[in-house]
Parts: sequence; structure tokens; C-alpha cells
Amino acid sequence: MTKAPYRIKRYANRKLYDLTAKKYVNLKQIVALIQAGNSLKITEAMSAKEITAYVLAEAIAAHQKQDNSQAVAAHLMQVVMLLPEA
Repeated sequence: MTKAPYRIKRYANRKLYDLTAKKYVNLKQIVALIQAGNSLKITEAMSAKEITAYVLAEAIAAHQKQDNSQAVAAHLMQVVMLLPEA
């Protein structure tokens, strides 16, 4: 049986609220949830628009500021190559 994804809302003040655990979380905690094998869905509180990929990109960028890993940069380049042409 697959666990339901963690549901997280992002408010206008950029705070992230984990509806599953009923607490505010930060980008570092989001990364930890994913590294623990959890899936998640992040939506804007006002519009309910899904912004999971956007928030994950922010989390990666924040991590890169602390640890400028070439491995992460190489993976990101592969992801960019998969994007539709601009």
C-alpha cells in the first residue's frame, strides 16, 4: 500500500505549512522528507496551483549556496536538457 503524499501549502508570505504533520516546515525539512523516501505535493494556498517543482528548485538552489557540488550541477544540466525548447 502506497502512502499518500505529504500535502504542503505555501502562503503568500512564503511560509510552507505541512498539512499532514500540521506544522510549518522549511526547505531543509522538505529535502529531508524526500530523502526519507516520502512523496509530496506543494500548492499555493490562495490559488491551489501546484508548485512542487518550483519549491524543489528553490530547495536545490538553497542547498547549492551551502555546498557547491559539481554532481548536483551535472544533474541539473541533464534536467535542463529535458525541458521543452524555449
